[in-house]
Amino acid sequence: MTNPLSLGWMMIALFFLQSCSHIAQNFPSYPVNQENIDDLLKATTDAYHLAEKVKARGDQMLVAKKGMRYADLCLQKNKSLPDCHYYKALNTGLYYEARVVGYHKGLKIIVEEAQKVIDLDPSYDYGGGYRVLGRLYAKIPAFAVGKTAVRRDLDKSIDYLQKAITIAPHYPENYLFLADSLYESNRLKEALKILHQMWSHPLQPEWRPMMSQWRREGDRLLKAIHKSIPLPIIVY
Repeated sequence: MTNPLSLGWMMIALFFLQSCSHIAQNFPSYPVNQENIDDLLKATTDAYHLAEKVKARGDQMLVAKKGMRYADLCLQKNKSLPDCHYYKALNTGLYYEARVVGYHKGLKIIVEEAQKVIDLDPSYDYGGGYRVLGRLYAKIPAFAVGKTAVRRDLDKSIDYLQKAITIAPHYPENYLFLADSLYESNRLKEALKILHQMWSHPLQPEWRPMMSQWRREGDRLLKAIHKSIPLPIIVY
């Protein structure tokens, strides 16, 4: 006799697969040699960038989970590469952002992997380990069950993002995230000062794909600050 509960889970799984787009189901569209660390790094990196772009939660979960798997395979080959830890943290974040259930487990993984990036190479991806932790502590819920649970902490967020700026003072996203955390802490004048420093350094060509998004988010934050304090809006 068929277990109705098992049948129910099968139907849910079938619906999940059907709801995923062709591109998500068929990622990666190129062969990945699981014995080749460069192939694994490319796959986990590409998974993160695709999971960040897809709109459906099912797609995001599916692609990010594949990215987590490739990162784990990468770590089995070489635990001393910050890249593997970094993209495990990023893919884990996108996976639990879409899945929601069990996200506290995901938060602990992100913290652990980001700290390993810092231990191995603090300068990796313009202070990326510090930036991941800084953003994490600003955006997660303040309430969490258990003494060891990861919870919102804006002081920690600001500290990590200041360290990211110290390491990479020319990278705009470090300033954007720090300004946002200062704004959330109601430190509005400091947030405005940091936001104005965001574009004060020469821009690199490799940042071009992200610049329009950074500008949109910077404008949004500037308007939010302007609503709280009567200062002129500066258009970038």
